[in-house]
Amino acid sequence: MKSRIRVIVLLILGIFSVVLYGCSLLDNLGESALEEEPCEPGELCVTITADETTGKEFRLMLYEAVEEDWPLQFRDLPTPSWVVSQYPPVPERYPVRIRIPMTDNLFAISSNELDGARLGLAIATGVDSIMVVEPTDARGFSETTIVYEQGTAMDYGTIKMELPKGETCELNPFHPNCLTGTLFWQEHILGKEGFVPGAVYIDLADIDGDGTEDIVTVGEPHFEEPDLSLTALKLGVYYLNPDLTLRETEIIDAWSESNQEFYSPWGVKVIEHSGEPMIIVGTNIPGLAPLEEGTGNIFSYRKQGGKWVREEVRANPDPTDTNYNAMIVVICDIDQDGDEDLALSGAFNSSSVGSWMENTGQDDPQWIPHLQPMAPGTDPNIRGTLAYKCTDLNHDGYPEVIYNGMFDIANTDPPRYRGEIWLAVNPGPSGWEDPWQMVVIDDDNWASADMWFHDFDEDGNQDLIANQIFSSTVTRYMHPGENLTDPWEPEIIISGLTSPSDMWLTDMDGDGLVDVVSADHTAHRGVWHKNPGLDSSEPWQQSTIFRKIRMPGDFELQDLDQDGDLDWVGTSMTWGQVFIMEQVEPPSSLIATISLPDDFDANISRLVIILSREVPLSGIPTQIPVTINNSDNDGDGVLDVDQILSPTRDLVLPLEDAGVSGEYHVVVVLYVEGGGRFQPKSGVDYMGYSDLLTFGEGPVEAMIELELAP
Repeated sequence: MKSRIRVIVLLILGIFSVVLYGCSLLDNLGESALEEEPCEPGELCVTITADETTGKEFRLMLYEAVEEDWPLQFRDLPTPSWVVSQYPPVPERYPVRIRIPMTDNLFAISSNELDGARLGLAIATGVDSIMVVEPTDARGFSETTIVYEQGTAMDYGTIKMELPKGETCELNPFHPNCLTGTLFWQEHILGKEGFVPGAVYIDLADIDGDGTEDIVTVGEPHFEEPDLSLTALKLGVYYLNPDLTLRETEIIDAWSESNQEFYSPWGVKVIEHSGEPMIIVGTNIPGLAPLEEGTGNIFSYRKQGGKWVREEVRANPDPTDTNYNAMIVVICDIDQDGDEDLALSGAFNSSSVGSWMENTGQDDPQWIPHLQPMAPGTDPNIRGTLAYKCTDLNHDGYPEVIYNGMFDIANTDPPRYRGEIWLAVNPGPSGWEDPWQMVVIDDDNWASADMWFHDFDEDGNQDLIANQIFSSTVTRYMHPGENLTDPWEPEIIISGLTSPSDMWLTDMDGDGLVDVVSADHTAHRGVWHKNPGLDSSEPWQQSTIFRKIRMPGDFELQDLDQDGDLDWVGTSMTWGQVFIMEQVEPPSSLIATISLPDDFDANISRLVIILSREVPLSGIPTQIPVTINNSDNDGDGVLDVDQILSPTRDLVLPLEDAGVSGEYHVVVVLYVEGGGRFQPKSGVDYMGYSDLLTFGEGPVEAMIELELAP
């Protein structure tokens, strides 16, 4: 089951309930009086001005940044490196001077040391949590970055809070985060909002035996709404019709005063047991916010006599000491007998690898536990190990299991955490009761939210793909070959996401290369990155699947409607709903791929796409579906054409409706400084065109290579 480090996010969100320490706010004063207030050693100080803001409190976020990237690369407020755990109130009048003691008031999201870090300060209002910043939240940025040294003053001068000009894709539909590439999508929101509050994990399976996949989901809504009643904790099923419409829903289990064991459900998966579907649910462990009283118990559900019957797969009588759990529910046929077993996670003194529950395929006993103790010499500051995926990595016929180990960093202020990626080598039948060999693939990955395997270099060995929710990256680790203990060489292949949580690997565009698909959690969007090929120096280019679906969680890519392409089936944690992004092929669509020559060095003024019945152009064009002026319409500091087209970056421009039918040439004109205004100037402007293409009978693709206008 795909997993995320929401365990760690919970730790982070938990600090936002801290009691506020003393904070000096000198509002209703003139600028001169504010400037006379010195910033004392050990304080973070800033003067805030604003004409209009949102929300009731200021959220102060510190980002590690080099001066030349600040604040341009941080305007969408990705996951910060450190957060100030005081929330000063938004005043009635400005300016306001804020002075906050740094000691005991910082929380580290980065595992890097604070001393010596170069930090930019961003401030936002209106956010529900520091991890979820809305596009409409007022924000401001310090003019410069400052290197932190313990005991020194961090005076960021004056920051002006401003409301965003608007939603990025409405201001600039050609922004890179708004383009869908070669694929088109149609949104389906299923059922009623809040059916399973905080819907976090899903699985697809034919629960009712009608031949159509159904959707099972569990929810943990206390991320965003910590005061909700525990009765919001639920396990539910969406029963689908073949056309993706919803037939009915059913709540299978929920927390109640008489049923308190169903507490903080995290993972869900459907397996076959004794020839019938069985739902497996993993629950949270104690000590992890927002719900701290968990047991880590594992439950199973199957129909008996027309009713759902719950049974315990695994209980933890002393969960704060010994805890073998399946928070994320990783199913894996560890013994290769044809039944799906459970690869267990561990916590506290049972933070081990190689623990699993054997599926007998029988009614009595249903499960046989194989439990491993924590290995001697393990860092005593370990919080736990999360199982993620399994696959056979050494070609012996038995699957290995990959984990994320989570640790506190002792004696740190602010408190910091670290993570490691572990591989447990399956010993086969002769060694299941003994400790499994553990390989540390990465001793500094804080914190992987999902991991997958795929043979990217086609050498016959499965490589590892792991995302990192707090550094906003995806890393490929190359399989070392015959010896799994040799280094797994890492390469960051994707960066610039906001908070990548769940992930899927598949060939999205049919070019034979496996791409990476991500739920960019707190950016409220789904994206896919095109694999450029192992030997290519080109970046993994991003295309958007959806945006404005709040807090997308777990998802799967399946051909749910059996039309030959992949559809996204996922959850919205905020809405407590499942949604489907159906991949469609509009009959009047145009996908234009535009490239510039390698030696292009002119200043672009405008990009125009024209549909014409004849070339060279003469008279009034039939249709001008696209005109993009090279200005900064969205206020992100980058000219609009420059950020989507360059000699090293082709532009894939999708148009769902080209607006015509019949045969037309696709003509692209790139106007540059010194060129024409309405007609391309020979030898100055750039242009290119396609052969005659038929519109209105299906998707049209055009490859346009720009050259100097003749």
